[in-house]
Amino acid sequence: MRVIDKLGFVALLIVTATASLPGQAPKAKSPPRTAGKPAPAPTATLLLKTDHAAIISLDGEPLRQKDGKALPLEPDEIVRRTVPLGEHILEAVSVDGLDKWREILDVDKTGQRAVIVELGIIRDARLAKVERAQQEEQREAARVLRENDLRAQDERREQERRADQQRRDTAAAAAAAENQRRADQDRQIEDARREREADARDRRMSSIRSEMNRLTVTATLAESTASLARQNAQRKDESARQAEARGNAAEAAQWRRLASSDREQERRSADQANRERSRISELRRELDQLSRESFR
Repeated sequence: MRVIDKLGFVALLIVTATASLPGQAPKAKSPPRTAGKPAPAPTATLLLKTDHAAIISLDGEPLRQKDGKALPLEPDEIVRRTVPLGEHILEAVSVDGLDKWREILDVDKTGQRAVIVELGIIRDARLAKVERAQQEEQREAARVLRENDLRAQDERREQERRADQQRRDTAAAAAAAENQRRADQDRQIEDARREREADARDRRMSSIRSEMNRLTVTATLAESTASLARQNAQRKDESARQAEARGNAAEAAQWRRLASSDREQERRSADQANRERSRISELRRELDQLSRESFR
């Protein structure tokens, strides 16, 4: 909720308030009070508007209803309601029931007061969250598909390599005498084992280097995101202090909420960067161990 103070909407209020006055007719005098009767309680007029079609209720009563059924208020409509001074509960629910909004109005003086129900902001945030979740699911599905394809390719190459090694071993064994064949076969088996170990070690080392490069990029991006979120939070804190200095508590509270969201983003990004850096350290130790083994 926000009180409208822009010139355009103020002009609309002036036109609305003066539309029912007949030209330059003098203001009617208030009827004299009747002796012994208390003066009527002071009231104020609320001009209510919404930025998205919604069923709006004031103090539990729908602003618009027909045959006992609440009807929605459209964005291009303005509803007037006269209320006594004091606190009033203004609630809004979207037509589909997915978005809700609630605010306590402190009506502390007579006259007109314009109030906009910002349900559209809540709806846009919800839709954006749903869209991000769908995109994340699609990215995850694509990642799994790529990993499966790579795994299948590795398995085919491994099968081909083993078949080729078997053919070489068979050809070498058939070309020599039985005794020499046995010695050669033992030597070839040992060589093949070492070669497989070396190949496996080389593949693992290559995989580790690729993973370290990817994690380095991810950690750097997370650190940059954390830094940017921290700067944004500082700027929004400063905007909140400026709003408080102007006496605009609602705007200051909004800036505080935005700054809190940025600090949460900073924390998540920093945690992610720390996890990536820790994983990089683990991979580096494993890579050093494999390098030492390759020189034995």
